[in-house]
Amino acid sequence: MKAVLIIGGAVSGSTAAQKLTAEGVRCVIIDQNHMPYGKIEDGLPRWHDKQRTKEYLKIDDIMSHELVDFVPLTRLGKDLHFKDIYEIDWSCIYFANGAWKDRSFPFTEIENFSNFYYQNPFVYWFNHYHESSYKGISVDVKDNALVVGGGLASIDVCKIIQLELVKQKVESKIEGFDIVTMEHKGISKYLEMHDIDYDSLDINGATLVYRRDVENMPLTTIPDNSDSDMVAKRKLARRKVLKNTQDKFLFRVAECTQPTGLHIVDDNLEGLKIIKNEIVDGRPVAIEGSEDIL
Repeated sequence: MKAVLIIGGAVSGSTAAQKLTAEGVRCVIIDQNHMPYGKIEDGLPRWHDKQRTKEYLKIDDIMSHELVDFVPLTRLGKDLHFKDIYEIDWSCIYFANGAWKDRSFPFTEIENFSNFYYQNPFVYWFNHYHESSYKGISVDVKDNALVVGGGLASIDVCKIIQLELVKQKVESKIEGFDIVTMEHKGISKYLEMHDIDYDSLDINGATLVYRRDVENMPLTTIPDNSDSDMVAKRKLARRKVLKNTQDKFLFRVAECTQPTGLHIVDDNLEGLKIIKNEIVDGRPVAIEGSEDIL
């Protein structure tokens, strides 16, 4: 019988196991954690409770398959060495780990500044900072933040910033303030419930910086075999999805905007140097003379 070693559970590893077991292939899955949930467990902001539970059940079902052996609390390179796995005659070794490592920012010197954060530790902070046992990084959420990227994860970061900015202004004014409830209802509606006008809070808000246009932001999938009408509808849906989210959480979007460097004043990171793009044949092309600073 064919046997595949899958290093890392969660979405990638469990999906691979599901496809392989459907073909009668035995899978051994090792994961460094007690349960193979990966970023589902802490990469999603804490308001995604229903989605998280749904994904847990899906992975649990795959792990319970008779052709799957799950080995928890096993870290490659520490508990299990490469030479040990290579000495076994696996049909294939599948690496399904690494989702916790953020893609490096194009200008790595930005990592020297205390007001720069990568997504993974930022979301982890949001999920746990309210717990008495939390000992992770400390995040100082400030107004006029820039979020560089596109897609649902970047939007979640914008939402966290907006929710935290509002929290700073109103937590002491609302009895039983709950940031997760505010996310479910949307900022404006939650504030209206407590007779507070968002505009009175004097918040400028976060800006999502994306190098392409919104139609090319991966908010909805477009199947490879889609005809032109379907592509047009899906792209229009992407703009609608983003607009609805902006209406609920009141952040801005700078589309077709690409960072070209850091804007540093008196040794402080104050913003980004940017250039505007136009989309040509589906690719972003810099517009000459459009340099600016955010």
